[in-house]
Amino acid sequence: MGNQEREDNKKKMAETGQHPEENGYRFMDQTIKKPPVSRKVRVFQVLGILAAGVAIGVIASLVFSLTQPVFVKGRAEVSSAAESTSEEMQEENKEPESAAVSAQPAEPEKQEKAEIPEEDSGTEIQEEKVSAEEKAAAEEKTPAEEGSQTAEPETLQQQEEQPPEKQENTETPAEDPEAETESEREHPGITLQEYRDLYRDMMAVAEEPEHALVQVIGITSEMDYFNQNYENQRRLSGLVAAMTKSDLYILTEYRVVDQVERIQVVFYDGSMTDATFQKADANTGLAVLKVPLDSIGDTTKEEIIAAPFGNSNLVKRGEPVLALGSPLGVADSIAYGIVTSTSSKVSVVDTEYALLTTDIDGTAEGSGVLISLDGKIIGIITHHFGSSTGSITGLAISQISGLIEDLSNNEPQNYAGIRGQDVTQDIADRTGIPRGLLVTEAEEDSPAMLAGLKEYDVIVRVDGRPVESIRQYQRILSSLTPGDSVVFNAMRRGTEGYAEMSFEVTIDSR
Repeated sequence: MGNQEREDNKKKMAETGQHPEENGYRFMDQTIKKPPVSRKVRVFQVLGILAAGVAIGVIASLVFSLTQPVFVKGRAEVSSAAESTSEEMQEENKEPESAAVSAQPAEPEKQEKAEIPEEDSGTEIQEEKVSAEEKAAAEEKTPAEEGSQTAEPETLQQQEEQPPEKQENTETPAEDPEAETESEREHPGITLQEYRDLYRDMMAVAEEPEHALVQVIGITSEMDYFNQNYENQRRLSGLVAAMTKSDLYILTEYRVVDQVERIQVVFYDGSMTDATFQKADANTGLAVLKVPLDSIGDTTKEEIIAAPFGNSNLVKRGEPVLALGSPLGVADSIAYGIVTSTSSKVSVVDTEYALLTTDIDGTAEGSGVLISLDGKIIGIITHHFGSSTGSITGLAISQISGLIEDLSNNEPQNYAGIRGQDVTQDIADRTGIPRGLLVTEAEEDSPAMLAGLKEYDVIVRVDGRPVESIRQYQRILSSLTPGDSVVFNAMRRGTEGYAEMSFEVTIDSR
């Protein structure tokens, strides 16, 4: 405080009659400060705070441990109450049909199983839509309708008082398990075991024909780059076509024995022996080998059977077949499929053969036989008539049974040297070509060509007998003898139409 201020204060006090000295008041020109806190006091303060925190934590943990069971129990009761409330709401919203179905307990396995709807599931969906629409219409009823419903309390009360059995009758009946069983019996499915048994049964069908199958090996000796000899082997399937008291006759393809030095045959039981070439057919590419029974062991003789031939004329499209032998180019293989066509034919020299086409995928090196589910051989798989699509094709056995017999007996085959096509009545009406056998090719230097027959001639008679198809022509030709001179009557087209001509053909053999 300054001196001027003190003087002013004294004047004021003198004017008022007050004296500072008398009242004990005294003004000091000093600043008052608090004494500093010592370090010891601070340590005690920190320790006190920590002790208080520990005490609070202990008290809180004790309170939580005592109150937790009470809160858990209350929470469980609340959740169970909420679930029961939601279930009641769902049951109220469910349709009568679904309520009836839920009344029956379902097995846990069926609930977990995901099922694909059947084709007629659209009907069930339509029914569900109709019921949903009915429910929506019921919820949108007018007050008048509601009043009419409340006007009949006695009826509703009677329905509520009905016995449980009667109330269940008012609901849509649930599906009967016995009815489902009958439906399943009407439309049975196939299990894995049944599927396995099916193929085992098919393998059992193939067991007997497999005893007639063999493997034919053609061996040739060749020189390598170092002038050392080594053996080259070709391997195809074969078939025991016939059996006599002294020999076996093996049907195979000529390509496996063409220009080979040695021929070996491996039988069903794995035994092996040498074979000799008997005769081949250029039209089909088939050949017959001969194996003496003396070169075969007694055990093998008991296992070998002659091929059980069937009637390929009775085979129809869609029938299941098995391909045995080497249909996929691998020895001792098997394949399954169905016959896709029986109308295919192939025209060869002086005859034609029917083919059985299948849906079995094969290879160009495939060989073997086609058998029916009766265990009968109905076709011969050959490389000569392989399908361009890669599917297995076989020569119909009924068409070549006579050829196999001729090859086995080393008998000559009559030869005229023409390829032809049937001219049916329908073709004749549409084209004007005379009915008979249309010559599509006369082989070079063949008896038919040397006699003057040529392409587009229509053969109508052979040796005085009428010819209307190549099969009929083949039967007439096979009844002749090599060296016979036979008159072929054919229609040849000229400037004024078709005219009949005669050709003298000397039947040859091959």
